[in-house]
Amino acid sequence: MAAPFLSPAGPSFPQVQRTWATPLSEPRPSGSGGYCRIAVLILLAVVPSCSKQDRSGGKRVIVVGFDGMDPKLTGEMMADGRLPNFRRLWEQGGFCPLQTVIPPQSPVAWSTMVTGLNPGGHGLFDFIHRDPAPPGAAPIRPRASYADKTEDRWVIPNLLGYRLPLLAGKERLLRHGKPFWEYLTEAGIPARVLRMPANYPAKDSKGAEFSCLTDMGTPDLKDFQGGTFSYYTSDPKERYRKIEGGGKLYPLLLGKKDTGTAVFYGPDNTLRAEKKEQRPVQVPFSVWRDPEDPVVRIAWQDQMLVLHEGEWSEWYPIKFDMIPHLATMHAVCRIFLKEVHPNLKFYVSPFNFDPLREDAPISAPAGFAAQVAQVTGRFYTQGLPEDTEVLTLKVLSRPQFLEQADLVYQERMKLLDYALDHFASGLLFIYFGGTDLVGHAFWGARTPNHPALTPEEQERYAHEMERIYQEADQALGKVLERSPEATILVLSDHGFETFTRGLNLNTWLSEAGYLKRKYASEYGMALNIDFEATKAYALGINGLYVNLKGREKCGIVDPADKQTLLDDIRERLLALVDPQTGERVVKEVYQCDRVYSGPYVSLGPDLQIGYDRSYRGSWSTVLGGVPKEVLEDNTQAWCADHCIAADLVPGILLANRPIRTDRPALVDIAPTILAEFGVPIPKTMEGRSVFTRSEATAYAR
Repeated sequence: MAAPFLSPAGPSFPQVQRTWATPLSEPRPSGSGGYCRIAVLILLAVVPSCSKQDRSGGKRVIVVGFDGMDPKLTGEMMADGRLPNFRRLWEQGGFCPLQTVIPPQSPVAWSTMVTGLNPGGHGLFDFIHRDPAPPGAAPIRPRASYADKTEDRWVIPNLLGYRLPLLAGKERLLRHGKPFWEYLTEAGIPARVLRMPANYPAKDSKGAEFSCLTDMGTPDLKDFQGGTFSYYTSDPKERYRKIEGGGKLYPLLLGKKDTGTAVFYGPDNTLRAEKKEQRPVQVPFSVWRDPEDPVVRIAWQDQMLVLHEGEWSEWYPIKFDMIPHLATMHAVCRIFLKEVHPNLKFYVSPFNFDPLREDAPISAPAGFAAQVAQVTGRFYTQGLPEDTEVLTLKVLSRPQFLEQADLVYQERMKLLDYALDHFASGLLFIYFGGTDLVGHAFWGARTPNHPALTPEEQERYAHEMERIYQEADQALGKVLERSPEATILVLSDHGFETFTRGLNLNTWLSEAGYLKRKYASEYGMALNIDFEATKAYALGINGLYVNLKGREKCGIVDPADKQTLLDDIRERLLALVDPQTGERVVKEVYQCDRVYSGPYVSLGPDLQIGYDRSYRGSWSTVLGGVPKEVLEDNTQAWCADHCIAADLVPGILLANRPIRTDRPALVDIAPTILAEFGVPIPKTMEGRSVFTRSEATAYAR
């Protein structure tokens, strides 16, 4: 019998530049990784590939991931016939909530899905981790959790003004644990993994045929998660407008003949020998505006495009010379013409790695991204491609953002067509992230009187998420039509909730006597927290850390006093009530060494805060800020979230086979895939096949 549907019981993220093995003051070397890639592509072109034995017996398993798809809304829409393909899959097999991880953050959740391990086993606990004892003056340093880069070796420090690493540093994935596809290919089962989150840099897999494309965690050319857009405007009222974080504003001056010149700013040129010269590489462009019609022409290098007002361009290449005639970074961008008259305004997307050139490890084997792009056309290579920062920074309108999100969706549908055309046997995984990123910006319209939305916006977008879910249904319909004999699983990593109020956790710690601030005004963590008098601090979306002796650079808490401190903080957080609403702020407080197991538990926070519905850690908390108020309205365009108590936001699981496990969880998905091909489930994996009746596994149930 199919498992019944159960109602759940219960910046873009802020831009954080990844931290490399070198100090923060030394930017990541760029442009040096392209040489090896070019050599490999040439080699692939002239050397015939060796066929690998396929032991799948023709069996096919397709897993479709829809990030953030919520079980309650999905169930309601299936019940009233608005998701016919989801309903068809449910009737063939089963549908139920899928228990998520602690905390319900996408890189943490997808890493559990990939490895069959809890965060203590794979080592990812948040979008942001912290270095407790960095070199230099900083007492604590935030860093992105997914990847870092090893140091350059054998560097010629100055040759004609450039530093030349003879052995460039390599991108390094920080997720631990063996992914399910390595078990498959080693057993002779082909695997294609398209747009897997938290899987950058791409790594090849031995054995049977394997290919993959990266997604969330893949930076843009400037090395930022989520990308850094450029906004050009001739409006004198906007000239001094402050934009920071996910984008930058550049004033645009037009002459009497409606012509002008400006510059595209690329990555920092860290191949320059002198640090003062390690500025962004510049590519000049010219612009001409029709004096009467809403048309603009933009030209650079050997490219020229003509755009009408309100139009998005296709992908256009752009080259950033790090060392003239020797080292070049190849990028692509899209341009949106926002306004022509009376002021010229246009948006330039973050500079993505050109998939036809692959100057970064965005696919495996090397050259696979180019192979796909030759069929589908160029595509977004950065993670989190739906640019929510344009809404937060009020550069594009909500309708314009949705147009951009539709471009991403259409690209993903082309990728799905490509995948199905080339899928003969084995495992196919494909990921859609728009259900999550559009949800962050529009789910709040389902909440009356949301502080981030006007009444007009709430009325206009109250059913926007239903439309996005119907697009997901169209994608699933294509899978069902093309592969009726395959075993099909559809899943999400978590559900969704509104986000109306934020807790400034460091401010609460200060008022509760656990943290000492240096200044009354708000400054960043390193400037405003007196770590020599602080017992606990918050960093990341859900994490809270003890300032522990022997671990933190300026630790003051004796290890013998740690548990008493954690118990006290937990008790007081659970008792916290919002004076404005009368509602509790925190539903659960998880002690990490009790809810996690594995070799990497010590890398995580000491506590993970499970917020109640409508609440989340504030934007300031994410990077360790200490604002004045303990609680504040969330007025950001990012008006909904899921980084709360895990039992409040389960994901979804559908299959065209009966789901027999009680309360299936993300940790069960990797074992399920292996079991479908008869590959033994390793003892290190914590879950069980969802198609086999068994007791619920222990983690996150």
